[in-house]
Amino acid sequence: MTHNTQSASSELSEAKERTIASFAHFGGILGFLPSAAIYLKYRGRGTGFAEQEAREAMDFTLVPSIVILVFMVASLIPNIGNVALPAAALAWIFMAIGAMLGGSKASKGYAYTYRFTPRLLEKSYFDKN
Repeated sequence: MTHNTQSASSELSEAKERTIASFAHFGGILGFLPSAAIYLKYRGRGTGFAEQEAREAMDFTLVPSIVILVFMVASLIPNIGNVALPAAALAWIFMAIGAMLGGSKASKGYAYTYRFTPRLLEKSYFDKN
């Protein structure tokens, strides 16, 4: 007996893909993990729009998430916290604004490319190959 590894639900409607893609971007408000989870769950399904946008959101949110984490740890050191916490807040504001811009474009069905984003996840362990 042969089992089909992809169910009929693996095909996504265009509207659902736009919604998932916008959630991947909007999830950037919380950091790197929401877009990574969406990418891992929806890669290889539908037209690839949700996968592409989730990867773009991961690329964008990875560096600010690391910067925020480093600044939060550094804020525990006396006298450095006076600078580290505001710097972490600025990094989060930058990430949140970018995530909202990307999410609004993706919800309309447009691919969004963040400016000045290093393509760190171009070929990564997330790939199937």
